[in-house]
Amino acid sequence: MKIFLFFLSLTFFYLAFPGKINLNFLNSIFGFICFVPIFFLIDTIKNNFNFKHSKKSYKDLYLIFFLSFCIHLILFSWIVPTITMFGINFFLALSFLILLAFYLSLFLDIFFYIFYIKQKTSFIFMSAIFTILEFLKSFLFTGFPWNLLATTEWQNIYFLQISDILGIYGISFFTILINFLIFDIIKTFSKKRFSFLFTLIILIYTYGILKIYYYKSILNIQDKNLETIKISLLHNNVNPYEKYNINSIKASYNNLINQNKNVDLFIMSETSFPYYFNLYKQNLFSNYLKNFFDNFSNNYIIGDISIEKNKTFNSAILIDKNLKFIDKYDKIHLVPFGEFFPFENIIFKFFPTLSKNLGGMARGKSSKNITLNNFNIAINICYEAIFSNLIKKTIFPDTDFIVNISNDSWQQNTAAISQHFVNNIFRAIENRRYLFRVSNMGISAIISPIGEIIKKVEPNEYKRLDYEIKKMEKNLYTFYTKFGNMFLYILIVYIFITIFYERKFNKFYN
Repeated sequence: MKIFLFFLSLTFFYLAFPGKINLNFLNSIFGFICFVPIFFLIDTIKNNFNFKHSKKSYKDLYLIFFLSFCIHLILFSWIVPTITMFGINFFLALSFLILLAFYLSLFLDIFFYIFYIKQKTSFIFMSAIFTILEFLKSFLFTGFPWNLLATTEWQNIYFLQISDILGIYGISFFTILINFLIFDIIKTFSKKRFSFLFTLIILIYTYGILKIYYYKSILNIQDKNLETIKISLLHNNVNPYEKYNINSIKASYNNLINQNKNVDLFIMSETSFPYYFNLYKQNLFSNYLKNFFDNFSNNYIIGDISIEKNKTFNSAILIDKNLKFIDKYDKIHLVPFGEFFPFENIIFKFFPTLSKNLGGMARGKSSKNITLNNFNIAINICYEAIFSNLIKKTIFPDTDFIVNISNDSWQQNTAAISQHFVNNIFRAIENRRYLFRVSNMGISAIISPIGEIIKKVEPNEYKRLDYEIKKMEKNLYTFYTKFGNMFLYILIVYIFITIFYERKFNKFYN
């Protein structure tokens, strides 16, 4: 039975999270039940605990920890082919995957252990513990909030609407709570639990339906005299090893652009331009642009490497139709072990080959919007989209839309491409802005303020996406945009109050 529950858990997790198997809404259903077999496994081990044979019983608990490790090993298996593309040895890449899976599994192990040792468990308390642990995973050691439980619900659009108040961690909280309730209903056939689950789902979905209706109404009845902007996403497929095959890249981009030049803004993917931008040699960069584009007559956001004061940045550069540099955004949250190395001076001494391929980027400092034709644009680059708090800081009352530029070519058509993309849906809903996402060899899309994917290009397609939006008539400032992860602070207070009263209660009766 234990082995059956072990493999059932692995299967449910694999099907729940974004990846190569897309079952549409069924993936969301698996998100609501993926923890249920594990809860039964822990419950079985807890009930069969034998003090006379405690060593054997604790070995059963290690099975849970091993399961947590295997879950992360499967969900992050894409790391090996990604790292090896940088010229890293396969076994070194595999070692890194094992270390990462072990580290990430520790957060889940803590959650499972608390559930194991607590005799009478409040599911709301345990859901709060789980959510706080996910949050800790998101900022400790630079943070890695990849594959949060909430992302299993990325296609469950009505369920996601509450994230404009609670953020992505609120979705994780309710997802794990539903897992607990389903577990208890199966175990005890409790009518109270079923009623609670039914009421909870009705409330969340009612909020979602009302919010979708409200924002669709706002977008439909906006003043016809409002300014508009026509945006085109240039979704190209440039192999990372052929980035500096300039003639090939030039031809592919110009082919997309020449299909229709009646747009206000073209957006290119992260590091898509084959020439570096030097803030102090702008005339030279203008010449590069003239030579690269057949007829430069539009505004562009170009993903490029920029150089400023002997520092190298991963940047999004706004160039107007007169080849004039307007502004740029420099990536703030860099990819660890990719764009920078923690303790790189020490590590590169032992692994000198790494220094040739990885690291070396400087962090940007400003989260300001860049402005084009009275439209204020919040930009983020690649990996930054998974950090909800970082994106929130780029949203101001007069921000009109969000742009995410990315380069997923290193992920080689693995599950990482979908896992990376879905975070943008949450960022659009949390801040109630249109989100334009363009990725090289990944998923490019236009996402509405309710999280609806309006247009989409799949990996390895060669296509452009055109869309026109109006300037925001109202200064939409969601609760989440204004107050951030307030829900997490409420959970922390709730946990401490619960622990305090639990101790006080036990002292009273002992």
